[in-house]
Amino acid sequence: MLDFNGANEQTEGGGSGPIIPHKSAVKLRITGIKQPSAQQQSNVAPAFILSVNGSGVESHGLVLLFEVVAGQFAGNDLSKWYTIQGGSDKAREFAFDAMRAVIDSARGLDFADNSDNAEAARQIDGYGGFVGMEFPAEIKVKEVKPGDKYINNEIGNIIKITDNRYQHIMAGGDVITETPIPQIPQGNQGGQAGGNNYTPPGNNYAAPNQGGQAPNQAGNTYAPPDNNQGQGNPNGGYQQNAPAGNQAPNQGNPNGGYQGQPSQGGGYQAPNQGQGGGGPTWSNPNQGGQQPPNDDIPF
Repeated sequence: MLDFNGANEQTEGGGSGPIIPHKSAVKLRITGIKQPSAQQQSNVAPAFILSVNGSGVESHGLVLLFEVVAGQFAGNDLSKWYTIQGGSDKAREFAFDAMRAVIDSARGLDFADNSDNAEAARQIDGYGGFVGMEFPAEIKVKEVKPGDKYINNEIGNIIKITDNRYQHIMAGGDVITETPIPQIPQGNQGGQAGGNNYTPPGNNYAAPNQGGQAPNQAGNTYAPPDNNQGQGNPNGGYQQNAPAGNQAPNQGNPNGGYQGQPSQGGGYQAPNQGQGGGGPTWSNPNQGGQQPPNDDIPF
């Protein structure tokens, strides 16, 4: 039995598919645990990988596999390493806190909830218990440096149930920022995003499900999909244009979930609605992202 009640609040994995703009928020599902090769096998547990740094320090951990299951980037794959034994105290604490954040978000728990039910929900029977969990998370773009060959996404903070994006994303939406995809600094032979199949500006890049193309080096901005044309305000407000008859999920959620206001067309607006550009685009929730049966992983 793994008990994550003692974990602290989180402080903050390459991928495949089109690059997701920095600090966008999407719905993820944990699809599995990467199995180590014979050379990587740890003696701690069958699914643990042994990693040795340049100083000879051993870390034993696992790699969780994730998939974006809703929104315009559905189908993108990511992965993330978690140090379980060895390594540094900070690395182990980070992994424990991040796993606690996944459980809280996937099971609808407030971090401050120390009730008996919440504490019981934070205990799982082995790491295989993470497989199948779904939750919203921020996605970052890894910093690029001269000499890099690829541009990749990684998983950032897990979104809490008190975040105003939580209900929107859990209902199948996403929140995509307009942050430009970075370029690999000139003077190297890079320029491709490995798993993410992205060629930095200089070549025009068509975002998923989008009629237009993002500008090249001269513009260096990201054009959100045509069917998600929200109007943001300069202070971070967003407008969601939803189909007639829809309302924001769980309106008035006492836990601080997304609380939209119905529009004349029956849609909803995201918080701090205003005019002007610069805000992220809130997409329409869909019916995707159903959780598959939980895999039975014997460890």
